[in-house]
Amino acid sequence: MTEDDPAYWWQHHPEQRFWMEIAGAKAPGLDLRAPITSLDERPVWHWDLVRLVRAGDVVLHWFTTPAGATGIVGWSVAASDPVIESHVWVPRTRPDVDPAHEGRRPHWVVPLRDFTPLPRPITRDDVETIHTEVIRLEERLSEAYQQFKYYPFQDYRPTQIRARQAYLTKMPVELLSLLNRLGRLGFEVEYEAHRGARLRPQR
Repeated sequence: MTEDDPAYWWQHHPEQRFWMEIAGAKAPGLDLRAPITSLDERPVWHWDLVRLVRAGDVVLHWFTTPAGATGIVGWSVAASDPVIESHVWVPRTRPDVDPAHEGRRPHWVVPLRDFTPLPRPITRDDVETIHTEVIRLEERLSEAYQQFKYYPFQDYRPTQIRARQAYLTKMPVELLSLLNRLGRLGFEVEYEAHRGARLRPQR
């Protein structure tokens, strides 16, 4: 499948050029990196999204903060389209696998630039304050876009929300506008459907 496949809901919507990396294994802002397949040679949807990132796209980083909370700690810009590189990789869910005994495998890699840390991360507790709006927005977007999926957040319990259990997700510009209401991203999004999106620093 390619980015032009109808399965990707952002087809023909150039303003939808935002992503969210969730709990990466390294420091945020270096690159996006994921194996092309799992250890048993099967594709994994949230790794496969890395190959759809394009130069100039914006990647938000959901990591654990020094205080131990999880949240958006900053954002970066994709420096190029994806490339294929060879790396050693072991899933965090497989403690039985010794990295020293693993061979190198093909990975999708997107180098990142201009990492911008947030003065104060947008934590999961912050997102909880707009919990209902975040979940209702997903429902509205499911009606607005054909085959809408890869949303960054999911309802966890009746009163809780959490980041989706995935490596990379698609950040709808509509959700980004909601998060901007928390006032800490450091930029506002200006976009027109026929021109794409651009970032404007907050004053």
